Amino acid sequence: MSRGDTSPLNNETQNSIPLLVAEYGQNSLKPIHRQKPPCSTSMAENGRVERSHRSKSRQTIDEPSNSVKLAVIRWSAWAPGLSDASAWKSWAAGTHDPTPHPDEPDVSFVPAMVRRRLSPLTRMVFCVEAACHDDETPPDAYVYCSRYGEYERTFDILSGLARREEVSPTAFSHSVHNTSASLFSVGQKDSTPYTAIAAGAATLETAFVESWSLLKSREASRVLLIYHDEPLPPLYEEQPTNVTQRCALALVLEPENGNRIADRLDLSWHKSPTDPEPRSADGDDPAFQVLRLLINGGEPISNDTGRLVWRWARHAGAN
Repeated sequence: MSRGDTSPLNNETQNSIPLLVAEYGQNSLKPIHRQKPPCSTSMAENGRVERSHRSKSRQTIDEPSNSVKLAVIRWSAWAPGLSDASAWKSWAAGTHDPTPHPDEPDVSFVPAMVRRRLSPLTRMVFCVEAACHDDETPPDAYVYCSRYGEYERTFDILSGLARREEVSPTAFSHSVHNTSASLFSVGQKDSTPYTAIAAGAATLETAFVESWSLLKSREASRVLLIYHDEPLPPLYEEQPTNVTQRCALALVLEPENGNRIADRLDLSWHKSPTDPEPRSADGDDPAFQVLRLLINGGEPISNDTGRLVWRWARHAGAN
């Protein structure tokens, strides 16, 4: 399922988004692409993009001058050992950590025939997405995002090819970046439009901006953003990355538009003062950082991806 570019961002702002040109093009925020089903949940329009104040001689950005704001109506998350709201609150308080041993999300609501075909990554997606559908208002659009997607399956295919084995058509069809989205939409008979995004170290941030663009352009009044990722196979353990844990996070987003009930997430960005060459940011997984901010509040958090510095801030609602 595809749709045209809907980003209202001006050229200056578009050129500051660190998207891979091969995937997105230079003048568009439109990504690759993508499209309902128990897990932890928590209740939680006007976004704004301001023009960058750049020096014509230096071409630098002195202060954050691009920002978007969205209301978080509900969130749901899953990681090994963190499958309910109380566990996530304990984790945010520093008294509980994700478990290192294998753990699988509960997707018992999925028919057994379909469930057998789900990878661990897709199971995480089904879990958090289903939890965020426990509401009378369904989303008008989905935004799925993952830095690596179904790379575990892709790695198995590549390893098989190295052994001169034939590629299973089913395995190949389930190794694409929008596997989780397509399986969910087909399984739930949900024809809601979806987008699938991969944007390196800024994948979660880019998906948030994409969600804002859908709401700002009024293509949707409610967006469900689903982040899902897992570490790369051991072969790539020397590669710098900010994905070190299996995790899925779903956010039900609406225009901020003076909403005083729901929590609000603000995302701003400016040019990184460090080496402008693209690089991966090490540290906590982006979803874990944003989850800790949503649960605990506190000072804003930053993610320096080498080209841009992204800044997340939370404003508590009255709920």
